[in-house]
Amino acid sequence: MTFACRLDGEVERTCASPFAAEGLAAGPHRFEVRAIDAAGNRGPASVVDWVVDLTPPPAPTIDQRPAQVSAADSARFVFHDEEPGVRFQCALDDAEPSECQSPADYPQLTADEHTFTVLALDTAGNASEPVQASWIVIPEEATLGDGAWSWFGDPRAVHFTGLHRRTYVGWTARNGDIEIAAYDHDSRVRTTARLGNEKPIDDHNNPAIQILPDGRVRVYWSLHGGPELWYRTSLAPEDVTAWGPRERVGTTTTGVHGYSYTNPVHLSAEGATYLFWRGGNWNPTFSSQADGQDTWKPAANVVYLDQQRPYMKIASNGIDRIAFAYTDGHPAELEDVNIHYAEYRTGPDAGLYTAGGRRIGALGDPVPPTAGDTVYDPAI
Repeated sequence: MTFACRLDGEVERTCASPFAAEGLAAGPHRFEVRAIDAAGNRGPASVVDWVVDLTPPPAPTIDQRPAQVSAADSARFVFHDEEPGVRFQCALDDAEPSECQSPADYPQLTADEHTFTVLALDTAGNASEPVQASWIVIPEEATLGDGAWSWFGDPRAVHFTGLHRRTYVGWTARNGDIEIAAYDHDSRVRTTARLGNEKPIDDHNNPAIQILPDGRVRVYWSLHGGPELWYRTSLAPEDVTAWGPRERVGTTTTGVHGYSYTNPVHLSAEGATYLFWRGGNWNPTFSSQADGQDTWKPAANVVYLDQQRPYMKIASNGIDRIAFAYTDGHPAELEDVNIHYAEYRTGPDAGLYTAGGRRIGALGDPVPPTAGDTVYDPAI
């Protein structure tokens, strides 16, 4: 007994089982085989028709995925493909793809960067291009927890790149603790320190943060109208785990209103820290401390309006200028409250200036709020 085979209408030829055909083109094909006995009698042909499919399905679409940064330790992915009847293979991180269905759930994820991969396979076994989605699971300790800020105490958070890439955040906790956290952007770990506890509990007690020229972290705070303005300095650069003792500024303007709203600014051109707050006479107040020194210069007002309490926001380039935006007083207590601007410039003729460069006076010789530029007048 022998066999005769024919592929796609070609001339029959003697063949044996198994029969292999390679390099087939995409499209329909037909295989025919018949038996021939020793006398040469030919049996009927058996026919098999099939289609060679070499076209992969389109890449899947991911319809649902975790946020780019997530505190959840589980993830769900919902996906589909435009070609019906496909099956899917999925993989997480470096794992080999395996059969999966939508939705695909991944529990108990570690705090790290993760990548989800999905591809589609058609009935012929053709695989689509893989589609990936990456996201970061942050550790639970990267969340700050409860706390509060006041808008007039700044900076409440500082990003600093030295030996580490860290963001430092300070706040007043619900129990009155003055806290600071360092979040490391490479390890994604948060380290929190408690610097003190202040009563009564008030969001106005929130600390302000300064990174000193040597990289140490300094934190300033006071009660809302409190009798002291405190600060503590870390013992090592970029580290919040060990701190020096609580120290006080020990100077403010005359009056009964104490200290509120700390705002430290460092000017590298002068090698000095300027510390601003609302002083005893309710007006914006400041003192300064030279780098490497422990004492603060006597406090003085920046601007002054008798029996009023101007509110001030402060910004700086960290080199040679400090910008002030401030009101005439509290909008609930003064009929005509505008917003004004002035800036401190260092140099041979250091002092307060308007934005256009007109000199107003020396910093420390308080001027009325209207001496600066009026940038907002509700009557206009």
